Amino acid sequence: LESIQKIKYFKDRREVYKNAKFPGKLVPQLVEKLIEKYSDKGDLILSPFVGSGTAIIEAIILERRIIGIDINPGAIELIKMKLKDKTLESFRKDAKKYTPKIIHGRSQDELKKIKNDTIDLIIAHPPYWNLIKYTDKPGDLSRMSLSDYLKEMKKIFFDMYRVLKDDKYCILIIGDRRKSGIVPLGFYLSDIGINAGFNLWDIIIYHTDFGGKQYNRYQQLRSKRHQFHLQNHDYILVFKK
Repeated sequence: LESIQKIKYFKDRREVYKNAKFPGKLVPQLVEKLIEKYSDKGDLILSPFVGSGTAIIEAIILERRIIGIDINPGAIELIKMKLKDKTLESFRKDAKKYTPKIIHGRSQDELKKIKNDTIDLIIAHPPYWNLIKYTDKPGDLSRMSLSDYLKEMKKIFFDMYRVLKDDKYCILIIGDRRKSGIVPLGFYLSDIGINAGFNLWDIIIYHTDFGGKQYNRYQQLRSKRHQFHLQNHDYILVFKK
């Protein structure tokens, strides 16, 4: 990975992901690169906002164990559907050996049940505040005010620090939000991570030009009309304990 990263799609995962219509999901190639770089075979990964399960599929293929947490019941069902896909077996004949632990619940609550110093890698892809509202459930970060969102993220960061082993990495993928100007979520969460005890080890700018031509044309018109720059990047914040 370089400090400015653009990911190309690969074709050999298409069957596993073909029915995964889910807003704000991670690109499999990016997750693959992160898992390969920051963990070893047999390691235990934590995905506290597992969403449609990209991290789970890539962990299985790369021979890692994984715990996935999500508040959205639809996401949990989608993951279970993916895990039944026979094409997984073509990647890993011993996929059952890496059967993931999937938890339906709030990260704020479920993280507290994980023991100290037991996780080898964390890949966290939280809601970009209220950009996409995922559920109507109490405690859903995407339904909160900005101040409450940041308070809850502080709690989550402290627990992520607690459960991670020493000298291991916590990867946070986040983008800024535009609402009456820029809401710099990347900067806010960098500070929160540092205050939780982490060392901010790396910042990678991830190019996110996946909106499609029609969407990008619409955004270009908006940016010209309202005098702002198009946001076509996320931050990959690499924290080390």
